Amino acid sequence: MNDRWSPLAARLRAKRGDLRHAIRVAVACGVTFAVVGLFNIPGGIWALFTTVIVIQTSIGGTIAQAVERVIGTLAGAAAGAAAVYAQELTQADPVLILTVLVAVVAFVAASRPTLRAAPLTAVIMLVAHPAELDPATAAIYRVGEILLGGLIGVAATLLIFPAHAHAAVIARLGGVLSCLETILASHTARVATGGAEAAASDAFAASREALAGLQTVMGEAERESATRLGASRHSEATGRATWRVRNDLVSLGRTLATPLPVEGMIEPATAVLSAYGLFLAQCRASLTGGPRPDRMAFATTHADFQAAVQALRVSWVMRGIPFDDLAQTFGFVFAVEALYSNLSELAEELEEAAADD
Repeated sequence: MNDRWSPLAARLRAKRGDLRHAIRVAVACGVTFAVVGLFNIPGGIWALFTTVIVIQTSIGGTIAQAVERVIGTLAGAAAGAAAVYAQELTQADPVLILTVLVAVVAFVAASRPTLRAAPLTAVIMLVAHPAELDPATAAIYRVGEILLGGLIGVAATLLIFPAHAHAAVIARLGGVLSCLETILASHTARVATGGAEAAASDAFAASREALAGLQTVMGEAERESATRLGASRHSEATGRATWRVRNDLVSLGRTLATPLPVEGMIEPATAVLSAYGLFLAQCRASLTGGPRPDRMAFATTHADFQAAVQALRVSWVMRGIPFDDLAQTFGFVFAVEALYSNLSELAEELEEAAADD
């Protein structure tokens, strides 16, 4: 019996976060529906819509959605009420009023993400506000419904399986570092064999998407800190350092479009990139409680690489080779130096965040 249910249990454990989110949304919707019915709120369906929309997988994300929804609704309700009054006073063609209203509100909201809900709210106010309510009262009801749905959504996120954005930051950052490890391993293989690894292009695309997701959840973590509902341990500097490491890997890959022309560079280059890959893996492991990266071994291998490059410079090996080959070789060296610097900075940021736990 246990064997029969163990695969299902494993799947449920893997989807534990999704299940918790589903329960959170379901309970919040039930509470909102009950409150709307208890107080007989006109148009209470918008409170339900808001509850579903604002609840995110983290407290910071929910707060951001709730604030954005309320601000957009306030602006849209005000604009819609003004349009209704204008139509009643002027008896203008409703199509003309609607067209002008949508054009104005959409223009204002185009460059302001917090006003994304404003055009929809303005249109609803104009074409679907209750006939028995004057425009100002209808606007107040609409804002009240959105506030109710938003407050219940935030409360549900805080009280039902509260999920802080910091955990999402750790998961996203670990995913980014895993992509960067794949890219670095591909570069190491290219140095050692002179071939190209197709996996690197996929990992580059995945790392870009993962970094965009990381920036989003770091913003959510910052909002939690600002509202004192959570602690953001990883600063923007962590994200910037990670981006720079990725950019260094892009530069490094460009120098490896063709095999390194200086034969004496292959062995030290392979050794230093292998050490960098190990260091990056240690950085990722440290996110989940693993030991700190071995910075001494990291620095020693880098110093060995610098010594090997200097030995090649003063030897006859570098003399007489074509200019393009020299440019490729020293471009590779420069990229390795930049990667060392930014990996060191990333490790410092991770250690500082770990010290704050």
